[in-house]
Amino acid sequence: MYHSLWKSVLGEIEVSIPSGIFSTWFANTEMLSNKDGVITIGVANIFAIRQFEVRYDSIVKEALQHSGVEVSRIAYVVNKQGKKRTVISRETTGQPADRVEERAAALISKPTTPSHSSSATPATSLNARYTFQNFIVGSSNDLAYTACQAVAHSPGTKYNPLFIYGGVGLGKTHLIQAVGNEILARDPSKKVAYLSSETFVKEFIESIRFKKAGFSDRYRNVDVLIVDDMQFIAGREKTQEEFFHTFNALHQANKQIIIGSDKPPHSIPTLTERLRSRFEWGMAIDIQMPDFETRCAIVETKAS
Repeated sequence: MYHSLWKSVLGEIEVSIPSGIFSTWFANTEMLSNKDGVITIGVANIFAIRQFEVRYDSIVKEALQHSGVEVSRIAYVVNKQGKKRTVISRETTGQPADRVEERAAALISKPTTPSHSSSATPATSLNARYTFQNFIVGSSNDLAYTACQAVAHSPGTKYNPLFIYGGVGLGKTHLIQAVGNEILARDPSKKVAYLSSETFVKEFIESIRFKKAGFSDRYRNVDVLIVDDMQFIAGREKTQEEFFHTFNALHQANKQIIIGSDKPPHSIPTLTERLRSRFEWGMAIDIQMPDFETRCAIVETKAS
């Protein structure tokens, strides 16, 4: 009944907020009723209710009014198929806030290890589970998410290199691999290489020790190079020199370089100045500890 109206409202909201936030919180919503100015909006879960009430209520109200709807109040309800729709007050989420906080902190702080099962894409070492669709976006990571999406849509032209840094377990590995998976989904012919800096160091040492040929060409002939945990390259002068030349070859050919690290370039100890300066050529973005609402959404996603 309200499908066309709500579609128009969402269209206005979509152009006014970051795409990551829109896809996380607004994409699965619908307008359920309008009774004397009380608008009922269905959202995905109880954590989304809190997010809308605290952060997005004024945005929704303004967009509704622009569409000619008189709004006295907006009620947000859980709108899951097969479940009773119940209005949840912003004071409670079904369990004490400190318990939710504890669960969220425990799940977030636990680092996610890429699976070595069949979920990894053999040709690229990308984990197929790491996508933009299942990445929870909040104020702590929306800039990084938006930049990664821009790179996935146009690799080699924007933010090159893209340097994502932040603490353990905040989603860096998920996000940078999501870029690679999205690029391959859009163009399967692209050559995407994902590896950790430790793997790069190990393969470089082996190529010298056993006089293996072809190491340089392996990573200089790709369309996208994604290197995680770059901080571990610190103090390895020969390896840094090899990566410096690999970086130059890719950058001059307009190939995309994406780097993950727990520190920004200027804070990685014993990193050569010429490599540090190149890491800062593009865009360096940090991912911070998520706020309470984002933690709750992460808990909900992991529990589902």
